[in-house]
Amino acid sequence: MSNASVASILIVDDDKRNLMAMQELLQCLGQNLVLADSGEAALRCVLKDDFAVILLDARMPGIDGFETARLIRERQRS
Repeated sequence: MSNASVASILIVDDDKRNLMAMQELLQCLGQNLVLADSGEAALRCVLKDDFAVILLDARMPGIDGFETARLIRERQRS
């Protein structure tokens, strides 16, 4: 697969087992997988890189998935 067809996918979940399971399922796609264990960590990732897809757990401590998604959308509009 050429670099031009490699997308970055951000996977966000506070449960390490879920992160590892998603990584295991998606690694065969040959895409760049980035893992984050909180909404805060996801926001830091989004500030550094662009992602084609973000898989986001809705229920997390701290900034939950809904608030994280809202903040990411606000950033993309500005």
